[in-house]
Amino acid sequence: MNYRLRQLMGCEVEVQLENDETVRGVICYVGSNFVELLTECPANKREKGSKKHSFILSTDRINKFRYGYDDLKH
Repeated sequence: MNYRLRQLMGCEVEVQLENDETVRGVICYVGSNFVELLTECPANKREKGSKKHSFILSTDRINKFRYGYDDLKH
C-alpha cells in the first residue's frame, strides 16, 4: 500500500479507517508505516477562508482509500 500511496503524493484522496471514520486530504508525505494528509478545516467565524491541518495516520489503520473520482478535486 505504501508504494501506491507514494505514487499519489500531491493528489487528493479519501481514506477510510478501521473505525469507519473518513478523512479527506492531500497526501503530502508517506513514511514506512504512516501517511501524512493535509486537510482543509473551516476557519473560525472571525477569520476568512480556511485553515490547513496535517493528519498523520498509521497505515495499519487504513482499510481503503479512493482517488480520481469526480467529487475529489485534484
